Amino acid sequence: MERIILRRITYHLMENLIPEEQYGFRKGHSTIDQILYFAQSVRDAHNLKPTKHTISVFLDLTKAFDKVWKNKFLVKCHDEFNIRGRVLPWISNFLNNRSFRVKYQSGISSIYRS
Repeated sequence: MERIILRRITYHLMENLIPEEQYGFRKGHSTIDQILYFAQSVRDAHNLKPTKHTISVFLDLTKAFDKVWKNKFLVKCHDEFNIRGRVLPWISNFLNNRSFRVKYQSGISSIYRS
């Protein structure tokens, strides 16, 4: 069931919200592709006469999604992502009262409850 919901939400987001320029989290695209595109754009700009300047900003989002306010996320799913119908309560139920643990090689973490 989770895979079905994930496929539908992913399709909806890719078709309606996430622009083509977004490389992370897109199937067939990677952040390496974005870095190569950026590097080529800088080279192209510097080869023009007169030389154009390049300005860039890099954000480290490594832990940006470790903790998400669930209620705000659900409101955003409804208001901004236009996710409606039965799937919204399903997402809410999926996010609440969950427990999990991580297995890596021969070790297992303690249980985390959300």
